[in-house]
Amino acid sequence: MGNRRSLFSVPQRGEEMFSVLLADDEQLDREGLRRQIPWEDLQVEEIRLARNGREVLELLRQAPADILLTDISMPGMNGLDLAEESARLCPDIRVIFISGYADFSYAQKAVELGASGYVLKPVDTAEFCKVFRRASQDILEEKRLRKDL
Repeated sequence: MGNRRSLFSVPQRGEEMFSVLLADDEQLDREGLRRQIPWEDLQVEEIRLARNGREVLELLRQAPADILLTDISMPGMNGLDLAEESARLCPDIRVIFISGYADFSYAQKAVELGASGYVLKPVDTAEFCKVFRRASQDILEEKRLRKDL
């Protein structure tokens, strides 16, 4: 995938930029989200794509990410298990689940795991941006709190 910075606007002085890891076993969904979401407006400087949980963990071992966007239903390792494993590697990572399932038990488990959000497919851009901004604001607030300590 390489450096994706050229696709996005250059950050303003002092503006926090975010690294995103997007996991979905469906290529159309991965590419669709990559194209559909106004990443530059969300201060995203890098998006790395993965087809499954194993790839995500491999990418996280190479470099951490601020936010993991993951499908819940993937072969091998589902998104819920992936969220737990990702948190072991990157304790500060925020997770947003993207799922075609409106099943309450999935949402309940996501809440138990401390998910920053749960977005249903097909993804509504405005709803996704709202959830993403909330997660990115949580990251900024946590960084401010650490800095103040």
